[in-house]
Amino acid sequence: MDIAECEMRGSVSGADRCFGGSASATNSLDGNRTPAKAFDNLSGGGNFPWVPSSPTNGTGTWLEYDFFRPETIHEVKLTYGGDANSSPQSVNVQYYDPGSSSWVTYWSMSPTAWSSNGQTFTASGP
Repeated sequence: MDIAECEMRGSVSGADRCFGGSASATNSLDGNRTPAKAFDNLSGGGNFPWVPSSPTNGTGTWLEYDFFRPETIHEVKLTYGGDANSSPQSVNVQYYDPGSSSWVTYWSMSPTAWSSNGQTFTASGP
């Protein structure tokens, strides 16, 4: 599994809200394929995607972005960097609720068809 770009938008087709924060993940394959690569607004052209060190099918793998500010996200656009075998099969969008000290699933998506031209999947949530 690899993610070349992840954009989180406050509105459908709106601007990417991933700026000024910090990216982290379960792990990374190497120093060139860090979580920040998924949020750098660069994909293709020789740029490295984020790749976990156990890229089998991504089960139990997570990638997160801490905005360091309140944000409401209504759309997520994922761009993967390889062939269909490296694309995520399911994605949970979660947020941390400090009141309950737990992660809450905001919405789940199971991309059934990745576009062939841009290798992207866009999903809108609540």
